[in-house]
Amino acid sequence: MNYTNRNRFVFLFEQAPMTISILILNAVMYLLTVILGSGNIWNGGSTGTLIQFGAQYGPLVASGEWYRLITANFLHGGLMHIFFNSYALFYFGIVVEKIYSSQKFIFIYLITGVMGNLLTQIFYTNVPSVGASGAIFGLVGLMFSAGINGNMRGRLSGFSGTALLPMILINLFLGFTTPGINNVAHIGGLGTGFLLGFLISPNPEFRIWQKRLWLTVKYVCIIVIILSIALNFINFTPSVEKVITFHNTYIRVLSDLSTSSDKTRYAYYLNLLEPFDSKTRHLKDQIEKYINTNGSLPTLSEISSEFKTWQKEVLEKYDLQLQSE
Repeated sequence: MNYTNRNRFVFLFEQAPMTISILILNAVMYLLTVILGSGNIWNGGSTGTLIQFGAQYGPLVASGEWYRLITANFLHGGLMHIFFNSYALFYFGIVVEKIYSSQKFIFIYLITGVMGNLLTQIFYTNVPSVGASGAIFGLVGLMFSAGINGNMRGRLSGFSGTALLPMILINLFLGFTTPGINNVAHIGGLGTGFLLGFLISPNPEFRIWQKRLWLTVKYVCIIVIILSIALNFINFTPSVEKVITFHNTYIRVLSDLSTSSDKTRYAYYLNLLEPFDSKTRHLKDQIEKYINTNGSLPTLSEISSEFKTWQKEVLEKYDLQLQSE
């Protein structure tokens, strides 16, 4: 980066630090899904990889992975997807952040993105979804209502209010007529942003408690985003392929052990079983104990019972995902 470009980047970061930070985070997450998910730069990561990295996916959200409502906003399904979203975020984000402040911007961005994903959870429960467009539509909805209620008077009034209506209608029409576009997230973000345009003023806060309140809101939003991404990596969902391989290998192990009098001859199976979380490690440990004691402890019935419990959980958690691949 030469001196001129560096100065331009520093200037943009000073003007809109939250917008630039989100753009960088989106790019980093996209590259990770490509590199770690064995994808390519044009198509991005596979559906399975995106689910691993925190895509909005109804069954997993319903099972307690609420953070996906947040992490999905920072993932994208292809180069064109992230390019157009980045362009729109840069275009609207800098304006909104400059007018409303970084503190209010990050709150608006996070809330509208989450609301778009909540609506997705209701209407597209079994369909994986990613993208920043719900939050971007939230910024558009904010500017639309702020222009209508007069909050943009003297502040880029031509950039807000009814001036945005043609763009909103065209994009919603494209969302309804183009396959693969989650228009529900767009509508959820747009509607939430529209409401916030009436509730949040772009005017600077002059009272000390108001400044402190919004500063606290800003840091809470940042912490929630970081925590959500961290929780997803801590609870990193294994790929469907790993689950299937472990499942099928374990069934074969149980079948062979049940027909053999010498259990120790199947010790080589321990190298074939590749656990990917605490439950599968426990299942493998049970097999190891069984082989080492030549079938005396634990019993094959106990191992089979634990495996069936795990199998049921896996089917409930992954069955719909397997269909979507």
